[in-house]
Formats: sequence, structure tokens, C-alpha cells
Amino acid sequence: MLIELILALSVIGFLAFLILYVYVSRKMEGQEKQTNVSLLLPKEKRGFRYKFSILAQKYYPIFVRTPILRGLVRNVRVRLETINTYDEYKIRREVMKIILIALSISVFILLVCSLFNQSILYLCIVLIAVIFLNGVLIDMFVHRLEDRLLKQFKDFLSDVRHSFQQYKMIDTAIYEATKQAQYEMKLQGDRIYQILDSTNPHEKLSEYESVAPNRFLKAFASICVLVLEKGDVRNADGSVFLNGLSGLTQELNYEILHRDRLSQIFKGLSVVTVIPIIFTLPIRHWAVTYFPSMIAFYDSRIGLISQLILYFVIITAYVLIRKMREVNEAKYTARIKRKLLSERLYNIKPITYVVDAFTPKYYQKDYFKLTRLIKQANSPTTLEWLTTQRIMVSILTFLFIVGAFIFSSYSISQHALYSPTTDVLMGKLTEEERIAAEQRTDFDREVILHFKGVKDRTYEDIVTYVTEHLESESGQASEITVTADRIYQKLKTVESSYFKWWELIIAVLGTVIAYYSPVWLLHFQAFLRKMDMEEEVNQFYTIISVVSHFESVSAQNVLEWMERFAVIFKEPLKKCLLNYDSGPDEALEELKEDVSFLPFSRLVDRLTLAVQRISVKDSFDDIDLEKQFYVEQRNRYNENVLNNKKTWGEIISFASIHTLIFLYLVIPMLYISITNAANMMKQFL
Repeated sequence: MLIELILALSVIGFLAFLILYVYVSRKMEGQEKQTNVSLLLPKEKRGFRYKFSILAQKYYPIFVRTPILRGLVRNVRVRLETINTYDEYKIRREVMKIILIALSISVFILLVCSLFNQSILYLCIVLIAVIFLNGVLIDMFVHRLEDRLLKQFKDFLSDVRHSFQQYKMIDTAIYEATKQAQYEMKLQGDRIYQILDSTNPHEKLSEYESVAPNRFLKAFASICVLVLEKGDVRNADGSVFLNGLSGLTQELNYEILHRDRLSQIFKGLSVVTVIPIIFTLPIRHWAVTYFPSMIAFYDSRIGLISQLILYFVIITAYVLIRKMREVNEAKYTARIKRKLLSERLYNIKPITYVVDAFTPKYYQKDYFKLTRLIKQANSPTTLEWLTTQRIMVSILTFLFIVGAFIFSSYSISQHALYSPTTDVLMGKLTEEERIAAEQRTDFDREVILHFKGVKDRTYEDIVTYVTEHLESESGQASEITVTADRIYQKLKTVESSYFKWWELIIAVLGTVIAYYSPVWLLHFQAFLRKMDMEEEVNQFYTIISVVSHFESVSAQNVLEWMERFAVIFKEPLKKCLLNYDSGPDEALEELKEDVSFLPFSRLVDRLTLAVQRISVKDSFDDIDLEKQFYVEQRNRYNENVLNNKKTWGEIISFASIHTLIFLYLVIPMLYISITNAANMMKQFL
């Protein structure tokens, strides 16, 4: 009744919203016709895009003030602001477009599932799946905007090359290319032109680097400022600036292809990991309908443990797939601005004292191991926040497991008392069989409640009671024995339905696993980043091949360029630049110690030579000679990385489906078959 009322109110609310929208639209059109004389002039047709923009501007403040939607709006807005410098009108429209589409799909899925099953438990499970899917949809739209900006930047570089060859002036080339650029790239082109046209380009460049949406735009802006100050250098290969554009375009094409391939690999995998949540209860309902005895498995403790394992596998697979898909620059930039829940909890005084007691001290081994792991994973958290997260997850896991076992005990007791008692193994019960099963259950419950709590009772007492109350014609003795055995087993089941000591041990083990799970997740993220380290080192060589041809370029300038272009090595490079003035050799040696990766250490050794003995150009003179080898090596390594991600992604994503089939269909059938076979053997013996 409650579900039907909610569905009716949802439909009525949707119709009321639709009527209100039509009414407001017509009223606005009427007011415009009365007050705006410009309507007499020829006007362009205002279609759905215009009306949606007006609607988005109206409902954006409402979403911001709504407690549940406020965090979603803030999350999407922060991610869009890191992609591009939209104006307020544009960013509100984009935020509302993404949120409304994601919410519409989520509500549609929820309503469709509610039509097939109106159980509160099932709707809660579907709601959890919808929340996961909502995150997947938002990621999909944000990644699409990132890809759009990269492709527009590629066309922009082509226009800059053409204009520079025509005018031989970098600022004019940027200005002419910006006029032909599309909207997202036009905003970035205007910012870069303002940098070149300012009285202090370096100051403006530093401001732009803090808000630039990707490393390619940072590198391009830096190259433009460098050419503006030092002029274009010509060597045997031609213009250094144009060669730099070629190298940057090559890196950009490589990134676009890499993202397209990554998108194809993980397309739908996140959805595949979540879908099994929706089908858990429908599969159970189907199995119980056509295999009635399987309800004994689903309501048992083994069934509960299987269900917990299934949900754990689904959530773990979802998190791992998201981590594998989101290892990119935009994710790190967006997450740095995000205030974590663990940070908010840690700022509460009583919690601070507890967390500090569990946090490793700076002189302990675990302190250095965890601090290094956080840096390797490029996580925005601190050691105190990580400890807060570990304690919070472990407490919630302990409460959840204990609550699940208590609920399981109650469910087992209720199943023994109220579930229809039938001997049918396969097939749907007929009406006569269902009525007979309910009558047996009522009689069993009466006997169980009579003997429950009675001390010194025996099996013979139950047989005597059943003999007195059971009305039977033929086969009375055998039927009394079967009924007494069934009731005796049910009575033992009801009296043993309480929280046991081994369930507490399982809860403690689950708590320990949950306590270490955030650390394991950081290890997994660090493993993924290590797969991309080789790729970033190759990108460094490409940038150095461009910068080294300019005159008076020092090793410090190269480090600054590497820091602009870095994602994985950004923090160690930033630390090296801060310590560079106190001693270049010591800073570079410390950089090698901070990053234990052989290809990166070789690059740092070249920079050390450029500080001590030779110039940067001479130190990296073999880059152009071995460029083709680096390209082939890089392509092969990238192909191996993508193949590994594809293999692991498919294994992880389909693990949830395999777990659902195995734990929710195969094991229950085996369990019921073995149980019934054992009961039949007892009857024959």
C-alpha cells in the first residue's frame, strides 16, 4: 500500500511539474509579446536548447539549496571548473544538463524496477545501484567534455601553425587562431593571448598554470612565453617553435588515442559491476517460486554469508574499475579541491584524540611506509585522515556484520515459524499444495510455541502432543513420525537462533579486513600509477627535445617544464625545485631517492651532467637520434599497459556476475540437493 501511494504521488508530481512548466512558458511568451517591441522584427527560432537553458538557470539555485542535491551540484561544478574556465551562465547550464540527465535515467530505472517488485528491501538495493550508476553517468559526461577540449586544442594548434607561418609573430598567431576556435578552446585561447599581451607575462603564466585544465595547455602557454621573450630559433630542422608544436601535437594525438582506447576498454564495465545488485532479489524470487525448498538456504546463515560476499565483491569491483578508469590528470586536479569526510571527522575534538592514538608516530616504521604510500598513490589525504578513514570503515563494518547476523537469526526463526512447509523440490506450488503447506506451518507453529522454553522436554513429548492433536486417517503412525521429526528440527532451529560466539569472530575478522582495506586501495592505486610512469618519462623526453634547442636554457628551467607537464612525478619535482637553490646536486640526488624508478633516475642523471659539466642541449643530444626508437618503445609499452588493464578490467567487472550466478544459484541448488538427499537417507534408514 505504501509503495503504491509513493508511485501515485510521483506520477502526480511529475504531471504537476509538466503543467507548471507549460504554464510558465506560455506566460513568459505572453509577457514578451506585450512588452518587447523587438518581437516585431524577424527573429531566430528558439528551440529546446534555449528553453532548457532558461529552465536550468531557474532550477540551479533550487538544487543548490536542496540538502541531498547540494553535494552533487558542488561535485559536478568543481570537476567542470577544472576542465575549462566557463562563465557562470554556461557552467550552470552544463552542470544542470549533466545532473538532470543522470537523475532522469536513475529515476527511470528506479520506477521500472518498482513496477516489477515493490518490496522495500528491493527498492533500497536498487537505490544503491542507482547511486553507483549515477556516478558512472557523471563520469561519462565529464570525460566527454575533457575529450572535446583536447580535440579542439588539436585543431587550434593547426591554426596556430598556419598563422605563425603567415605572420611570424606568436601573439598575432594566437589571436588569429582564437577567432576560429570553438567555444571551449576559445576561452583558453583568450587567456593565453592575455598572457602574451600583458606587461608581466611570467606572472600571468603562473596564474594560468594554477587553473589550466590539462598539462598540454600549460606546456603550450609556456612555449609561447618562451618564444615571445627569446624569439624563434632556427636550426637544421627548421623553426624550433614549429618543431615544438609538432612534438606537442604528437603528444596530444597520443593522449587522444590513449583516452579513446581506454574509453572503449572500460565502456560498460562499471555498469556490468553494478547490474548484479538489481538482480539479487529477482533471482531469489524466481528460485523460491520454482524451487520452494531453496528458501531454506536463502534464510540460513550460509545464505546470509553468501549475500554479504556478493555485495562485498560488487562494491570492491566497482571501486577498482573506477580507479582503473580514472587514473588521469583531471581526476587528481578535481580531487585536491574536495574536502574529504575523514577530514571533517578528524577536526572534531574527541575524534582527534582517538585518531592520534592510532596514528603511527613520526619515528616509527609504519609512519614512513604509509607516508610514502600516500605519495606514490598521489592521494589528497594525509596520514591522520587515512587513519580516521580506517577507523570509520572498520566500525561501520563491525556494526554491519553484527547487525546482519542478528537479522539472520531473526529471519531463520521467522522462516521456521511462518514459511510454508512443503516437500515439493521443483515446480510452482498449486493452490491446493499452498493451502496444505500453510496448514502444516500453522500446526507446526502451534506445537513449537507450546514447547518453546519448556525445560526437560523430550522428543517423546512432542510425539505424544502430535498424536493427540493430529487428525489423520491412513498412515497415521508414519505421518506422526514425520511431523514430529519436522517439528523437533524446527524447534531446535528456533531455540538456536541467537548471536553466537563464532559470529563475533567473523565480525572481528571482517573489521580487521576493513581496517586495512583503505591501505590496500592505496596500494592498488599506486600499482596503477606505476604502470603509467614509463609513459610520463617518455613525455618528459619529448618536452626536453623542444626546450633544449632554446638558448640559455638551464637544468632548472628543464625541471620547471617537467613539473608543469608532470602528473605522477609532480610532487617530487616540486620538492626538488624548492630545494634547488640550496644546492642543485643535492636536490637532484634527493629527487632520485624520492622516486625509485630506473628510467626516471637516468633522466635525472642527464640533468646532473647538465648542472656540472655540459649544456642541456649536449646532455640530451641523442634524443633526436633515438626518437624513432623511443616512439616504437613507447607504443609497445602503452599497448601492453592497455592490454593488462583490459584483462584485469574484464576479470574484475565480470567477477560480480560470476559471483551472483555461483553464490545465488549454483550453491543453493547444491545445498538443497545435499540436504534433501540426507533427509531421504535418514527416512530410509
